[in-house]
Amino acid sequence: MEWSVLITPVASFFGAGLAARLAVKSFYKEKVWERKAEAYTVIFGAISEMNNWFSVHQDAYESDTEMSKEEKEELWTSFKGARTELRKRLGREIWLIPEECRVRIDKMLVQIDDREPPDWFQMLDTNNGETADCIRDLREMVRLDLELDKISLFTKAKMRAAKYFYLSL
Repeated sequence: MEWSVLITPVASFFGAGLAARLAVKSFYKEKVWERKAEAYTVIFGAISEMNNWFSVHQDAYESDTEMSKEEKEELWTSFKGARTELRKRLGREIWLIPEECRVRIDKMLVQIDDREPPDWFQMLDTNNGETADCIRDLREMVRLDLELDKISLFTKAKMRAAKYFYLSL
C-alpha cells in the first residue's frame, strides 16, 4: 500500500519531465526549420534576381531591342545586390545550409563570374541556363532538407477526416 502512494507521484514527475524534454526538443527543431526556410527563401530570391538579369538581357538580344541606360543600370544594381546578399547569406548560414547546396551554389557562382566569356549571347544563354538549373537543383535539395514531402500521420488523418466529412454532406 505504501509503495502505490509513492509510485503515482514519482511516475507523474518522470512523465512530466519526459514531456517537457520532448517539447523543448521539438521547439528547437522547429526553430532550426524556420531559420532554414528563411535562409532558403533569401537564397532562392537572390538567384532568381540574378537569373532575371540574364533573362532580360537575353530577351533584348534575341529580339534585337535596345535597353535604356536606366533599365540597364537598374538591372545591374539589382543583380549586384542579389549576388552580394547571396554570398552574405551563405556566409551567415554556413552551419545551417547542407554542403551539397553550398557546392551547387558555388558551382553556379563560378560559372557566372567567368570573366572571359566567348561572346555576349553565349554568356547570357549559359548563365541564364545555369541560374535556372541551380534553382531547379536546389529546389529538390531543399525539399529533402526541410522534409516538405513528408506528411505526418496526424496530417493524413486530418485530410481523411476532412474528405470523409466533405463526402458525407
